[in-house]
Amino acid sequence: MRTYISSPHGKIVECIASRVGFSSLNGTMEIMENHENFIAPLINTNLIITRTDIDEVIAFEVISGTIKIYNGECLILLELYKISEGSY
Repeated sequence: MRTYISSPHGKIVECIASRVGFSSLNGTMEIMENHENFIAPLINTNLIITRTDIDEVIAFEVISGTIKIYNGECLILLELYKISEGSY
């Protein structure tokens, strides 16, 4: 699925992802291709993106943000975050 990650400072990543994993107020979730439309807050979570365009996994430690899935695209707006240094 086409995935866009941005912050108030601009675009962070634009990629094709096979899945996006995170925790929200409703519990731990994993988004994959053709997921139902929804919007959820991201609060104190590890956001893990499995990219398929360059076969890489990237991770963010998110303090606050929002994720929106709409018509097969994933838009992630990060307000406070840190790129994780760990290997995934």
